[in-house]
Amino acid sequence: VGSESFLAEGVVDIFKQQGLAIFGPSKAAAMLETSKSFMKSFLKKYRIKTAKFLNTNDIEKAKNFIYSLTPPIVVKADGLCAGKGVIIAKTHEEAIEETAKMLSGESFGDAGKLVVIEEFLDGYELSIFAVCDGNDFVLLPAAQDHK
Repeated sequence: VGSESFLAEGVVDIFKQQGLAIFGPSKAAAMLETSKSFMKSFLKKYRIKTAKFLNTNDIEKAKNFIYSLTPPIVVKADGLCAGKGVIIAKTHEEAIEETAKMLSGESFGDAGKLVVIEEFLDGYELSIFAVCDGNDFVLLPAAQDHK
């Protein structure tokens, strides 16, 4: 299954319940990709290094956290936005403005009603996928998304 929206809706679970063969993560596993706040909380819970972040739907908490960071500042809509839900704000004011637009639904509708605000990390972003049968796993080659 290639579409994030189908994964978010649980198409893999539905196929498996019907005894049909399908390749893709369950709805629960897909949340690592379909919910940025879930993924950041997962990283924190399992002590996996990540940028400083705040998951919030409260503009005042967002403002306080934004002012604790040094620009640029990353503001992400929690939900699916076809790869467009991330803003790299150059100033505190821009980060607050973009956060307010997301939380109000103006920028990304319901996908932005919860935001992830995080410190900017300079570098390259790579994706590494693993295929697992429940016992063993195989790592696939690293890939780089070009947005």
